[in-house]
Amino acid sequence: MSNKLLIQASVVMLATSLLMACSNGPSLPEPTKLQSIQASHKVTEHWQESVGEGSDLYSQPLQPLLRSGVVYTAAQAGEVTAVDADTGDELWQIELAAGISAGLGWSDGNLLLASRDGKLHMLSSVDGSQVWQVATSSEVLAVPQTANNVVLVQAIDGRLT
Repeated sequence: MSNKLLIQASVVMLATSLLMACSNGPSLPEPTKLQSIQASHKVTEHWQESVGEGSDLYSQPLQPLLRSGVVYTAAQAGEVTAVDADTGDELWQIELAAGISAGLGWSDGNLLLASRDGKLHMLSSVDGSQVWQVATSSEVLAVPQTANNVVLVQAIDGRLT
């Protein structure tokens, strides 16, 4: 056997020995046993409502918005729904032409949301009618924010509009 081959074999055997030695190290501590707990509140479901299709393509969560006894929801396929918070009755539902990428924001009694086609929408909270829409520099993934009658959105191209 040549010296070069002998050195390579020795290095492999040494590395293998070191790795095996590491596997026989001290064992990990046992996890602490969980203690049973008593529920302090009982959760009661009062109603349930379907408010649009989900999406397997996008993982951007769209959160509901509760204002003055009405739950507003947005679904990624484009549906926007208003539901009475006490009864679960649907008050109105509209469907935008494009899917929804961000929302729901609130400004002076109106809903704010962004669509996948790069538009920012303001909808009436009373009936879902469009108050206005404006193009943004690119798709918006963050909930639109408002301050002092100014609406702000950050697009995925890094621009604040």
